[in-house]
Amino acid sequence: MRSEYPRGILKFGIAAAMIAVAMVCRYLTKTEDLSDLVWNALSLLRTGIYLSLIYMWMLSIRFRIRQSQVRNYLMMTGFLLLFWFGLRTCKYNYVHSMNGSCICWYGFYIPMVLIPQMAVFVACCLGKREDYRIPWGYRLLYIPSTIAIAVVLTNSFHQKVFIFPPGAENPLADYTYGPAYYCVIGWILAEVTLFFAILFLRRHRSKLRWRNSIVFLPILVMIGYSILYIRKARFIYWFAGDMTAALTVMILATWELCIALSIIPSNSNHAMLFRYSTVGAKITDSQLNIIYRSEGARVLNKKTLLQALIRPINFDKFRLAGTKIRGGYVFWNENISDVRKTMQELQSIREQLREKNRLLQSEVKLQEEKARINEQIRLYDSIRSEIHPKLSQLETLLEQMDVDSIEGWMQICVLGTYIKRRSNLILLGEESGQIPVRELELSLQESMENLKLCRVPGNMICRGAGYIDKENAVRLYDAAEWLLEQVWKTIRAFIITVAIQDNAGYVAFNVDGTPDVLGDAKTVFMEEFGLPCDIQIQERDIRIRVEVGTGGTEQ
Repeated sequence: MRSEYPRGILKFGIAAAMIAVAMVCRYLTKTEDLSDLVWNALSLLRTGIYLSLIYMWMLSIRFRIRQSQVRNYLMMTGFLLLFWFGLRTCKYNYVHSMNGSCICWYGFYIPMVLIPQMAVFVACCLGKREDYRIPWGYRLLYIPSTIAIAVVLTNSFHQKVFIFPPGAENPLADYTYGPAYYCVIGWILAEVTLFFAILFLRRHRSKLRWRNSIVFLPILVMIGYSILYIRKARFIYWFAGDMTAALTVMILATWELCIALSIIPSNSNHAMLFRYSTVGAKITDSQLNIIYRSEGARVLNKKTLLQALIRPINFDKFRLAGTKIRGGYVFWNENISDVRKTMQELQSIREQLREKNRLLQSEVKLQEEKARINEQIRLYDSIRSEIHPKLSQLETLLEQMDVDSIEGWMQICVLGTYIKRRSNLILLGEESGQIPVRELELSLQESMENLKLCRVPGNMICRGAGYIDKENAVRLYDAAEWLLEQVWKTIRAFIITVAIQDNAGYVAFNVDGTPDVLGDAKTVFMEEFGLPCDIQIQERDIRIRVEVGTGGTEQ
């Protein structure tokens, strides 16, 4: 895997070499016999080096820092440093008047006040989401900063920051500090202290406290340098007399150290992040040579990698997948052990559910069979209870009947047919409560056929269609059976006419027999069977018409 460290070391070496060249140029400008042209060239070279460093640092910040607010505040710090160096260059290279030098000098305090404030804002954004915005309370820091800058810029009117002795030949060299100066410096120190406090809290929450403590080193050096510079220590003026350049290098070093220690998240350590990622992945070039690989990535040959580009490959505990990216391919491992375990559990659950489903189906079938049997038993009991008298009568006849008795056989045939057809009508009408008129006709016709076997002529006339209520059908058949039982001993002929259309019509019985055996047949039909009827008797001709519903006329 490629490492970011050689590139980082190379960049650091280039920056250090540029700073060394700038320091050499500064020492050379201190030479007394140096011409103005060479002095200006060396001074501009120094300025160009530092401006280039700041500009290149700003470009790197633009591409390295992910969080937009941190990137904006660091870019603002870069612009303030460029502004500071621009004023410094104008003051020492191009401005020769007293007023111009004072204005440039006062302008130094704009970046000196605002750069620590930008540092506070950056510290507030550390560890936050990328869309984080600092609270409005922190933005109130602009008020004292603006006041401090305004007090310095207006020093020529009140001299509360820098006090110039009257009549001095070089006021810029003989000045003293006024009370407002210490207020301005106090505010700068307050900003630095606030930055220290926020950064300390950030360090306190980190697991790598000892490593993150290194970031305080350049800040402490910067504070110590500023104190010694203000106190005009000789060795500071000899070694790092250009305060602008020295503070610029220290500020940039502080932020670069924060980035290197990952206090400020950046894109610099993506290779290391990729290496220690929990995702097993690898990045290859177009020839499948590995460029980056995480520690969790499996070592596989190129043939397997080519197959993974076509379709994912399942291994025992992981699946290998890959896709093409710009300049090469990326492959990653997916842990499927949990998926396999879940699939096995689901398979076991499916088998259990399948077995339970089979048991439930068997139980349902058993319940259905039980219900069917119970229904059959209920129907059997219902039929038995309704035809029990006739069954008892048939049993008595069979026990007492003379084998040679035609009348006995005739009565048995009539009763047997009735029991059969009566049971059939009950079964047919059990579900819907309706019986086809045709079934009633067939029942009556079968009873007529039995009379013919007993040498009793009979006829059946049917003009029925549709359906008839079960109760009406059963009552009509019971009435016909009762009539046959009453007249069978004296009967010589029997005609039944059925004219029913959808539960409305009539049934007519024409009997050639002895009328005396009927008794009060009309009352029986009405009270016992609930059927309104009309009875007409002429000598041996008995005519009974039973109405069903309404409508229906004899044709």
